[in-house]
Amino acid sequence: VSTVCDHCKDVLSRIQVGYIAGKSIKVREIARPVMERLRDETRETVNLYVLEQDARVCVEQCEGLQALRHMVRIGERLPLWAGAGGKVLLAYQSPEVQERIFAQVPTKERLDRLTAELEAIRERGVASSVDEREVGSAAVAAPIFDIRGEVGACLSVSGPAHRFTREVMEQFERLVKEGAQAISEKLGYRP
Repeated sequence: VSTVCDHCKDVLSRIQVGYIAGKSIKVREIARPVMERLRDETRETVNLYVLEQDARVCVEQCEGLQALRHMVRIGERLPLWAGAGGKVLLAYQSPEVQERIFAQVPTKERLDRLTAELEAIRERGVASSVDEREVGSAAVAAPIFDIRGEVGACLSVSGPAHRFTREVMEQFERLVKEGAQAISEKLGYRP
């Protein structure tokens, strides 16, 4: 059995991140000013995720302006079945993709909650999560549509759960939807 040394794993990881970043350069360029504006309005961390196989990958980030903030590493692969960003991406995928992801969910109770939530996400155009992927963190996310009306990216605002009250989450949901809609339109999407 051959093993890959840590240095080689690091090099392979950097190559993969570079590949994903290269593929997403247009959406990153378009999203950056919107993300900065959203970060300034919310003072929380704003992330841009893209769909990569059966996961989401953070390809751009505007770090929050407060001392205590939520951070995701650029290039980090995260599940689609947990967290606002993952769920909003999953909600707009084909039934075949959803079935593959459903097989990854650790418990039947969590799967039942997720499947019920996906329809609501599509209806509202936004997802939220509190203590879902990480205890103590919260997020809201909205889909970014491409010119074909497909969702391969999303915009998210995240931070410590104690700052994400119901009122704050409602405000952030509106702001993140507006931001994602602006990015979608610049990508050529017409609802």
